[in-house]
Amino acid sequence: NPPTSTYNERRLVQRWVLATFFYSMSGDSWNNSSGWFSDNECLWAGLSCDDTENPNGITSISMEGNLLDGTLPPEISWFNESLCE
Repeated sequence: NPPTSTYNERRLVQRWVLATFFYSMSGDSWNNSSGWFSDNECLWAGLSCDDTENPNGITSISMEGNLLDGTLPPEISWFNESLCE
């Protein structure tokens, strides 16, 4: 993984929000958590981007049947605009 200094500010915040989501929702116990915390968020199970080569913009989160457990963190609202477009 590259040092975090290679990520722009939006990408750092996006990764932080997704990490908060993962740990708040018991990500270690999900049916499918493949790719999580790899370099490209577009390849993390349950996430989609318009352009998989440009992980700066998650367009959807789909965790159906993934055994999420916990409390949805308020940080997830950071995606409000990008997921509604």
